[in-house]
Amino acid sequence: MKLRAISVIAASLAGLVLAVPVTAHQDGSDDPGAFTIIAGYAPDSDRDAIQGFRDDQGALTAVVDGVRCTTIGISEPGDVPLRLGTAGQPEACGRAGAEVVLFNEHGNEMFERFTIEPGGTAYLYNYAVAPVETTAPSPGAAGTGGLLAGTTSGAQGPWVLAALGALFLGATLMLQRRSA
Repeated sequence: MKLRAISVIAASLAGLVLAVPVTAHQDGSDDPGAFTIIAGYAPDSDRDAIQGFRDDQGALTAVVDGVRCTTIGISEPGDVPLRLGTAGQPEACGRAGAEVVLFNEHGNEMFERFTIEPGGTAYLYNYAVAPVETTAPSPGAAGTGGLLAGTTSGAQGPWVLAALGALFLGATLMLQRRSA
């Protein structure tokens, strides 16, 4: 039980480092000009731990320039494509160079951000939410159709990082004691 908790903590911290956006890779979708973000698993990652984070997030909504573009569910195992710039989406959703901000189903901004490159593909391996001091607008509560203002409480950021560091250090020490 403790080992699973440690692996979940280690996987979340590793995810902060392993988020690797890659562009200019065709995904074979019907729309070759679409930008695709693949919600997947980092190579050599603990898939069970990562799936736990994906389950916690539930769904991801892509917002570009304050416009909701699309939502995908990520609770099911496997790679899930999120396509931007496809037919039926607002024009902003496919604008080259625009920043993509992802929100989970709870309205929390995700840590990773992407830049649209039409025809390109990026990979999302990090399912951590952004620090509290984020200022991007959240996609709003389900059914509201509008955007809610983000939070701006930057004073909590250093405490969150310190707590994560302490958790990582504690997990590392526990693992070293077990292996000794």
